[in-house]
Amino acid sequence: MARGLVVSPFFGLLTGGRYASAFRSPQGGGGDLGNVAAGDTYNTNYTHHTCYSRGPDADARLVISLVLSYLQVQLVYSYGRRNLGASYSKGQAAPSYHNRCVTPAAAYLLGGAK
Repeated sequence: MARGLVVSPFFGLLTGGRYASAFRSPQGGGGDLGNVAAGDTYNTNYTHHTCYSRGPDADARLVISLVLSYLQVQLVYSYGRRNLGASYSKGQAAPSYHNRCVTPAAAYLLGGAK
């Protein structure tokens, strides 16, 4: 049986994407679809349906690994350090969020652990 604990740096870059919001406002409206784009300033013109987020992020990853003969099991925790919330152009309070993720993984090793 082999065990391991690794801490490593990681760099991420947002290149784009899509979002779906199920938020319901007290006035009865809500739900939205749109694009996600990299940018430091959030566009408050809601007709574009584009959500902006800061693109680059540096984080640390903690990997716990266990190998039992032909089976490898891992648990990865990613901790993003940078606030990715884009600031608003009209002086409103900007959102604050970070990349944080827990990822379990399993693998079957052909030939067993060496």
